[in-house]
Amino acid sequence: TEAINKLRERWKELDKLGAASNQSVWLTFDGALKSAYEPVAAHLDKLKRARLDNLAARDQIIVELLAAAAKFFPVAQDVAAPVPDSQPDWRAVARTLEQARIAWQKLGPLEHTVPRGALHGERGVAARYAAAQQALEAPLSATYAAARKEREQLVRAAADLAASAASARDAVDKVKKLQAQWQSAAKA
Repeated sequence: TEAINKLRERWKELDKLGAASNQSVWLTFDGALKSAYEPVAAHLDKLKRARLDNLAARDQIIVELLAAAAKFFPVAQDVAAPVPDSQPDWRAVARTLEQARIAWQKLGPLEHTVPRGALHGERGVAARYAAAQQALEAPLSATYAAARKEREQLVRAAADLAASAASARDAVDKVKKLQAQWQSAAKA
């Protein structure tokens, strides 16, 4: 549109410099400009639809992340009735996060694939995605840290057992107990 506007302005400048042109010549010129712009307008419309489709796909990923967070980490509606202390399926949580990351990346860079108005502010698509992702990632990271700490304690206990002067029978029982604890931690 910028090039077309410049051509129209140039026409007006030429019109002011010289003799006034014929109205039919102006209409022919303006019609030619409109004809030239039609493919550009169609292309821009196609890009706009693609950006809106991309934004809708990103919004769907955010909705799915929020639904997963609500499923895995339900919040009590009534403060007096706490949520039962149940362990979510951590592998499913990690899988959900990874699938969302892959789907998000497949949609391309944000700056070029969504309308400009959807990019900025706390209601921007990137901010909403980060918040939805964090709702799953924060508890998962805390669980990973707790599991790592538990395993480090088991390793220290095994090292202490190796350094101790316990009897062979006592050591075998303690090793089996440590192995069972390790397996239990790995399954969790």
